[in-house]
Amino acid sequence: MLTTKKWGATQRRRALPRAGGPGWVAAAALAWLALGLVGCGPRGATALLTGERLIREGRPAEAIEPLKRAVELLGTNTTACAQAWNHLGLAYHHVGDWTNAARAYQNALSRDFNLIAARYNRGCLFLEQNQLVGAINELTTYTAYDPNHTDAWLRLGTAQLRSRQLDDAERSFSQVLRLDSSPAEKAESLNGLGLGQVLRRKPREAFAYFHAALKHQTNYAPTLLNQAIVAHYQLNDRAAALPCYQAYLAAQPQAASNAILLATIRKLEDELRPPPPPPPP
Repeated sequence: MLTTKKWGATQRRRALPRAGGPGWVAAAALAWLALGLVGCGPRGATALLTGERLIREGRPAEAIEPLKRAVELLGTNTTACAQAWNHLGLAYHHVGDWTNAARAYQNALSRDFNLIAARYNRGCLFLEQNQLVGAINELTTYTAYDPNHTDAWLRLGTAQLRSRQLDDAERSFSQVLRLDSSPAEKAESLNGLGLGQVLRRKPREAFAYFHAALKHQTNYAPTLLNQAIVAHYQLNDRAAALPCYQAYLAAQPQAASNAILLATIRKLEDELRPPPPPPPP
């Protein structure tokens, strides 16, 4: 099976300190949120800011209780309460409590329909749950407000690809390449474009996209595996497939426990091994 990047809870936690991740989208509003807190009770404002700080420090589980207090104390302030609900959803999201995260994001949007951070976070949650229609709706809305957010375009493209909306996915992944994206993001977008060509039954074009992705990130495991599979099964090029499988195994050592993968590599090695020289006369 060809692979895309997995948007798991572990990766979300890892993304907390990185600018551009979901935690930063939610936190970016705090610069103007302070204005909305004027006139709020000091306990509510303090609880919200404490929860936001704990999320930013990579301690989402500890942020839940102060944020629950914040939503109770800030209930009369619509703007601040919406922010508190969004941050509470983010905390639940990072610890893998998807049910409470979804409820919190919905509460945030019911208080502030245009809270962009909540739309992005909710779209990410829908994508992780494979609720593709909801993910596409939320991330499309978000990218309309913030067209320069590369991670949002990557996730939107992933949702569209899974939904077989190939033209839309191609536009989303191509947008990442046009923006000031990192080498890792370029590799992910080119991997997505390659998968689109696989679904269009164009293996040579897919292989070329995978090759371009590896120029940006040489050890990007999903692309290495995708390239190996396309070369092996669609292009019937065993000599090209074998080094891709081997590079994938080097980039993903835990794959050594995959018996099918190891058997495939051994079979290709045997098939491509030069024949022994003929015996002397």
